[in-house]
Amino acid sequence: GFSSNAKAVSLAQLSALEAESGVWSSWVTNFTHAGLSAALETGQPNADPLLPHRNRQAFVLTAERVLLFNARSWTLMQVIALSEFASITTSSYSPSLIVLRMHRLPDVVLDATQSIRNRLVD
Repeated sequence: GFSSNAKAVSLAQLSALEAESGVWSSWVTNFTHAGLSAALETGQPNADPLLPHRNRQAFVLTAERVLLFNARSWTLMQVIALSEFASITTSSYSPSLIVLRMHRLPDVVLDATQSIRNRLVD
């Protein structure tokens, strides 16, 4: 996972508070890996929400941010300050879908196990 990957820890550039508080990480499927609008458009093969080599990501939660890393390359794909979150939305129709609603950024749509979803919502 994240904590045992030197490249990911280096890319994260954790603040003193984040390093002291620790991080929580898990694997998710990010359907909006190429952005919300790209996920809804057709004809963009690299933006396809179902591409496993692009949508499989490590979700890292710190005291200040959420970091999303590509699972294959450990490339830092997205950084979201916790202050940017408007809400975390779930659906009663899906035990695994999570929508991260943002104030100024496009929303992020994730799929995770139900236990991960429950932990994030708590």
